[in-house]
Amino acid sequence: MEGVLLSMRRGGGGRQYLKQAIVKVGDDAVKIFNRLVGRKVVWIHPKTREKFIGKIVRLHGRNSGCVIVHFRKQPPFQSLGTKVQIV
Repeated sequence: MEGVLLSMRRGGGGRQYLKQAIVKVGDDAVKIFNRLVGRKVVWIHPKTREKFIGKIVRLHGRNSGCVIVHFRKQPPFQSLGTKVQIV
């Protein structure tokens, strides 16, 4: 299963959660939400082949088809707009 890394999670009051990202899974994310939570997400750097591993923690929005992913290590900002693998 694939998704697209849309943006890093932002918060109110000047907070920025650099290790958390919003990933667009698809319109059916609401239907398969129970199966998505806890699954791993992997983004591979195109040049260095370094793996950035994260975990889906919750749904983002009600019907948006997006989830919030908590990465172990912050992925670079060049990863925005690229595909991630959901394992």
